[in-house]
Amino acid sequence: MKKKITFMVLAIIMILFISPINTFALPLIQIQDCENTLLGSTSDPNSVAWLLQQVFTFIKVLGPILVVVLSSIDFIKVIAKGDDDAMGKAQKKLFTRLVLAILLFLVPTLVEVILDLFGLTSTGTCGLG
Repeated sequence: MKKKITFMVLAIIMILFISPINTFALPLIQIQDCENTLLGSTSDPNSVAWLLQQVFTFIKVLGPILVVVLSSIDFIKVIAKGDDDAMGKAQKKLFTRLVLAILLFLVPTLVEVILDLFGLTSTGTCGLG
């Protein structure tokens, strides 16, 4: 039985290496109509898109800083008390904060996927995020 599986795996590998694999790069779609979107352009300081971009940038900078500062405070308190149960709680809080900080960076991507999935917009978020 092992010989048959080994032979099949080797045969598949040989077929993959012998057969030619054609690859080609798809052109990147350049969205040129982002000036006429509902939110405006991210390069125009008088548009809502520009304001949202500034807010997203601020949150992306502030999020990791808060994770580090708040987790450091929690761990300093735990070390000062010397409680093992509190150490587990602090580690759990740190893990939760890290997951939420990572999700902060994924919000624009998730919004674009949802908008594209339901066909609500054809231009996506036009670089917002």
